[in-house]
Amino acid sequence: MREPMKLLVFHNPNAGYDEVPKDLLLTELQRAGHEVVWIQKGGPRKLSDVLTQPFEAVVVVGGDGSVATVGRKLARRGIPIAVLPAGTANNIASLLGATRENLLRLLAGSQTVPFDVGLVDGIGPTRRFLEGVGIGAFAETVAILSAREADAPQLVEDREEELDRDLHVLAELVRRIDPCPCQLEFDGDEVSGEFLMIEVTNAGMIGPNLRLSAGAVPCDGLLDVTLVDVAEREELLTFLGARRQHIERAPPFTIRLARRVRLRLPSGRSLHIDGEAIECNEAVDLRIGIEPAALRFFAEAGAAHRS
Repeated sequence: MREPMKLLVFHNPNAGYDEVPKDLLLTELQRAGHEVVWIQKGGPRKLSDVLTQPFEAVVVVGGDGSVATVGRKLARRGIPIAVLPAGTANNIASLLGATRENLLRLLAGSQTVPFDVGLVDGIGPTRRFLEGVGIGAFAETVAILSAREADAPQLVEDREEELDRDLHVLAELVRRIDPCPCQLEFDGDEVSGEFLMIEVTNAGMIGPNLRLSAGAVPCDGLLDVTLVDVAEREELLTFLGARRQHIERAPPFTIRLARRVRLRLPSGRSLHIDGEAIECNEAVDLRIGIEPAALRFFAEAGAAHRS
């Protein structure tokens, strides 16, 4: 059992649909003996400034975007992260076996697991990612949904409705999107073709709970690269249709494992890094790598190692 710790709680009050009462969670953490500093996304205290203090762990109350925000700042610092899932997809929490109910137990235990962090060069300074980088149908979906949200926030009733909406937008794009001619290198091996979607992931999961690689784990020091070429349009639509009906199917796509990926794509395409869409007005030469075990997370025993 761990001794009580000095904790930083990073809370995104706008994540997801189920409110996390600050007073209740703060009281529970303090009753467990923890010393707590609480900051809120968008509040007056900046995460970077607060992280200059000597914390023993950080608790993220939010979704995948909030976890990525904290993770990028804590890479290689040795401070473990606990997740209280409060977002929509909660992909990272799912990989860790983290729930609202087991937060205090995980903090009290000694089980933390390593978690790799991806690196991207070729679009400005080196950037880190926790979930994935990609081009094609999913990247265009991220761009469309981000633009809609910026223009007029979309009103949906709950988490399941938002996930289904995102899958619907993705499927409609898959039906009509033109393939993207790309050149790739996997640890030096070259591949070229026309692809509907390329996703370079840390743990095989992206966006609306889409598991693209059934055997992926986020702590093997490898990137999982999913290639969906133009001949696989119907297979991708069938896979998305099953996901919308909550039917689990093994991903039917080609998966390559690599420590280094180089991706060259033409101008006029969108790419995404985690949940951020980036419009590429010029041709891009991306170099994607991995930082093995750059983070540690509190997790259920074996959760982040399951295939």
